[in-house]
Amino acid sequence: MASSSSSHQQNRESNAFSGIEPACQRRKVSESSSVFDVFINHRGPDVKQTLAMKLYKRLEGLGIGAFLDSEKMELGKLFTSTIKTAINSAKVHIAIFSEGYAESPWCLAELVLMLETEAEIIPVFYKVKPCALRYIEKGVYADAFSRYKEKGRYLEKLNEWKKALNHVSFMAGVEFDSDCKFEIIVEAVEREVQRKRCLYVAKYPVGLKNLVEGFERRCLDELVQDFENRCCLEGRKDKPNVVGIFGMGGVGKTTLAKELFNRKRSEYSGGSFLFDVREESQR
Repeated sequence: MASSSSSHQQNRESNAFSGIEPACQRRKVSESSSVFDVFINHRGPDVKQTLAMKLYKRLEGLGIGAFLDSEKMELGKLFTSTIKTAINSAKVHIAIFSEGYAESPWCLAELVLMLETEAEIIPVFYKVKPCALRYIEKGVYADAFSRYKEKGRYLEKLNEWKKALNHVSFMAGVEFDSDCKFEIIVEAVEREVQRKRCLYVAKYPVGLKNLVEGFERRCLDELVQDFENRCCLEGRKDKPNVVGIFGMGGVGKTTLAKELFNRKRSEYSGGSFLFDVREESQR
């Protein structure tokens, strides 16, 4: 979550932080909430327009639903509830530890919630060594924690934050010091998301990525646009749409449908994939 150093932003950050509830008081993600594959935990002034944005765009391009606050926050929605929902629903969390990370109570509070979900966390150490998270008093985060103490802010949370940072420091992560490491991060996230997605697609999905992207580009986009135009002309709104995939047996219709379902699942609050409807209905 981003934060800035202005007094207005600090007040908003403090208020939002105080609204984050302990895990035992958090409700499950409601059916009307958006769900995400990946949550990107970061400090805005350090990496939002660079590494965080680059990761977000790359993951979205791969069909992986990623949450980046500047891109996915909806007008009129509460920061705390939206962020909690995104963290709770995400299969994978990316924590980008930059030099100014500890200056944001939002980042630290999010990290605690991420650990409580027990979902996979991929630490990215951006110009920061893992040992800086382990030895707070001696590293780049020492000043931030000292200021919290001096100002009497979040005193009841400081130990909890230190424990969270210490825990993550022992996780296998990526020390990001050049663009060559970027692909390692993307591949690790994609692999973990695919492993945790709802449907098993194929052991060796050769060419499947290009097939699905081509299907979406040539077929789905045109069908959806045509459907929306017809709804507009007929004065209808929010009507369901049906897309059929037909062809000879064994050409990959079900494989295509499964992969498409996995990619689109994060865009909806609910989903269901029914297998072998014709065969099962005969029973």
